[in-house]
Amino acid sequence: MNRILESKEVRFKFDFSARRKELDEQKKEYPLSYKMFEDKIPPQYAIQILNELTDDERTIIDVVANLGDIVVDSDGDGSFIMNVQELATIKAENLPVKVLLINNQYLGMIMELEERYFKANRADSYLGDPLRKSPIGFPQLE
Repeated sequence: MNRILESKEVRFKFDFSARRKELDEQKKEYPLSYKMFEDKIPPQYAIQILNELTDDERTIIDVVANLGDIVVDSDGDGSFIMNVQELATIKAENLPVKVLLINNQYLGMIMELEERYFKANRADSYLGDPLRKSPIGFPQLE
C-alpha cells in the first residue's frame, strides 16, 4: 500500500483546526490534574510529556494518511494486549510508529465501569497476579 500511494505521490491533508480549537478551549476550561506518586508515573503525566515533546501536534488518526510522519501510539497495557496484532500491520507496511506503553496493570475501560457502576468491585480487570497483587512484567523494548 505504501508503494502504491508513494508512486502516485498521494498526500492526504486533513483540516482539524476546528477540532483543535475546540480542544484548546476545553483544556483551558477543564485543565488536567492528577495525583503524583513517589515511585510511579501516572498515565496522565506520561501523556502530558508526550504532548509537550510533540508540541501537542496530533493524536493517532490514520498512519497511512500521514506517510512520512512519525506517529506515536499511546496505549494502556490492556489495550495493547487486546490489539497486539496491529504490530504485524506496522511491520508489514513498514510504518514509522512509536509505541508509548502505559503499564498500569489494568484493563482501563473495564476498571472505569467497575468503579462507576460496581463500587470499585474488581472482576478480572487486574492484569497482574491476583493472589499476590504483583505486577506482570513487560520486556524492555527499544
